[in-house]
Amino acid sequence: MKRRGNWRQWLGRAIVCLMAAGGVGLAGCNGQWEEEKPAAGGSEVLEIEDVKAMGRYQEEEVSLPKGCRAIEAVEFLDTGVMRIVYSDEEQRLIAADSEDKGKTWTEKFNLTEPSGKNTGYTTCPAALAKDGGIFISTAKFMGEGNNKEAITHCLYFSPQGQKKELTVGEELNGIISRNDFSKEGRLFVKAGDSVQEIDIKEDAVISEYEKGNPVNNFGLAGNIMITIFDKDIHYYDLDTGKPLDNLEPLTKQVSMKNSNMFLRSLQVNPILFIDGDEDNSLFYIDHQGMYRYVLGGSVVEQIIDAQLNSMGAPNVGFVDFAQDEEGDFYVAVSDGSSQSGTARLLRYVYTKDMPSLPDTELTVYSLREDNALKQIAAVFQKKYPDIHLKIESGITEDEAVTNEDAVKTLNTEIMAGKGPDILILDDLPADSYIPKGLLSDMSGLLGDADILENIKNAYVEEDGSIYMLPMRFGIPVLEGRKEDLDSIRDLKSFADKVEEKEFNEKFIPTSQAYYPEKLVRGLSVTSSPAWFQDDGMLDREKISEYLEQVNRIYQAGRKAVEKYKEACGVSPDYKYSRSLGSVYTNSVTMLYDDIMLEIGGLYSPIELAAMDSMEKKHGSLTGRLWNGQAEDCFISAGIVGISEMSENNKNAEKFIRFVFSKEGQELNLGTGLPVNQGVFEDINYWRSGEEGQIVDVTSHYFEGRGSVELEVKLPGDEAIKKMQEIGKSLTVPSGYNESLLNAVADSGVEYLEGRITLGEAADRIVQEINLQLSE
Repeated sequence: MKRRGNWRQWLGRAIVCLMAAGGVGLAGCNGQWEEEKPAAGGSEVLEIEDVKAMGRYQEEEVSLPKGCRAIEAVEFLDTGVMRIVYSDEEQRLIAADSEDKGKTWTEKFNLTEPSGKNTGYTTCPAALAKDGGIFISTAKFMGEGNNKEAITHCLYFSPQGQKKELTVGEELNGIISRNDFSKEGRLFVKAGDSVQEIDIKEDAVISEYEKGNPVNNFGLAGNIMITIFDKDIHYYDLDTGKPLDNLEPLTKQVSMKNSNMFLRSLQVNPILFIDGDEDNSLFYIDHQGMYRYVLGGSVVEQIIDAQLNSMGAPNVGFVDFAQDEEGDFYVAVSDGSSQSGTARLLRYVYTKDMPSLPDTELTVYSLREDNALKQIAAVFQKKYPDIHLKIESGITEDEAVTNEDAVKTLNTEIMAGKGPDILILDDLPADSYIPKGLLSDMSGLLGDADILENIKNAYVEEDGSIYMLPMRFGIPVLEGRKEDLDSIRDLKSFADKVEEKEFNEKFIPTSQAYYPEKLVRGLSVTSSPAWFQDDGMLDREKISEYLEQVNRIYQAGRKAVEKYKEACGVSPDYKYSRSLGSVYTNSVTMLYDDIMLEIGGLYSPIELAAMDSMEKKHGSLTGRLWNGQAEDCFISAGIVGISEMSENNKNAEKFIRFVFSKEGQELNLGTGLPVNQGVFEDINYWRSGEEGQIVDVTSHYFEGRGSVELEVKLPGDEAIKKMQEIGKSLTVPSGYNESLLNAVADSGVEYLEGRITLGEAADRIVQEINLQLSE
């Protein structure tokens, strides 16, 4: 390796040490000492130049073999060749080599086992050794219900591709959820609750770690094993098998992120370890970045900040981690934002003449932590490495802050000129920001953007200004049988239709009615735009009418819902955060013929495919645009605006241009459909394959009703064009105002449950929200 020493140059952080009375100053991280200079009068004053810390890892994309859909393992072999194991478009498992670090690839051998790739098998990613050997494990669940039994099948392929059937699966304490080779070629697997070492030659388990002490995950680095539990981490010397102590700094750093402690998927890992640059060191990556630790040391060094690349993107899952002889790092990931396949191979190359942190910082604020925003930020950061995109949230999981307190804090910072550059206005009182002059006019910036006219026009002011615009949007859909949908035009006729029916424990008006809060929030999406008067204040009459119609729906099915909950043991405790969930998720229970009507939002192509497949499977189901008290509503998502107080307008404009560009809009965020017209009208956005192609097989189990399996197939042109036409016809924005929804839900639930009157509920909501709007 070329960069085995001098790690102080790698960190890219300026460290300045000042010592009193003749001390010295260390500027930057390059080991160059500043001289002490005598001051007038004989006293000594230490002067330190403003030295910019240099050196940063740059992320690069490595090309992959043609047809690669998902990577299972990557390793640099003892010969220096890079080998990957991947699955292709035909579900074959392939081993391929590259002698030029990914520029060209040569397929070495096919690892596919029909018994390990058929439907019904759960597969743990392959393990790849330094000599090129490959271990594969699959598991099939046999039997029904609580009597299911996992049968584990194990294979080993030599570096040349010779297959060896292993029977060791019969000895394991459960299915294999994690596996890895040590640097010396020893194979370890997490099977059941413990970690076991398998001797491939002997086809046997030869040692077991943490027996009787349930392990969540494990990793290997050099001759060290790391076993991870809910709240603790253990370390073992693989040469002796004995525990290692004095590694508290590493435990503290790793466990700071709770998600590092749990393996929630067989296909991706929240944290990965590899050998360090010295015998007593290791590297690891998580969604905070890449770190180096020397055993026994007091400091865990961050060498790559995930905020500056794809590592921090929530859609990115880690698959494998390797380093070449030059010191460059390679991370194989599964990227959920990709429209075609999930495989990406990222290379991190150290660039010594690049500032360790970008010269410019651009701050984006959202009231709550937003995974979609983090995905956008990761791609933007790669495109603009000279800008540090910093994401701030008013409310995080670790803080007990109310919406109102978070908004007040934000407003105070904005007025003081210390606020963020860009605002994500979902859940914020955005309409009150415009008359106060807190948002910049983006009409000139968006003039050439290819944005759907109906979406853009909904946000154009009378003078032509545009102060905010959603990055995505959803289509509200009403799902049901044609004979029921024909007479439903709005919220009132929805209630009329429900009251015509007789419900029992096996026939319920809508799953929204299982929980009054879910019903009040869900039906508000296409009604809330009608609640406001011309002066921007709430209309008490409209609020009262809304609660009355929702109550009619709730009471019509209340006895049936209570009987169902009693029969099936559905928990009464339910907190519903999003006002309108996926139309497919909400309506899949209609396959049982016991739900009358469902509403939901269509936010992505896969939801259209699932809904279309469900309708074809059922035969009599159909969907159409859902109108409540308001008509032609679209669900705004990711409403963005530029703070008028920002002193970083040029870079803020770069961010706005990016998020509305074709590149930014093609990201598969799952939170809404693109507002970019070119992307929205592109058939390839809606269908990345041939019509009828199976893209998923889902199994849904519902308490008391059993399970149903659905093959999700890509829809035809007719279904796509229908949804495109609906999307381009919507003109009324409906966003998520958190304070408004909370007020309506709190008082609305009390009214539905008979604890307060309709008039009291309406008065409470209007007084609370109008007070906030007037501030």
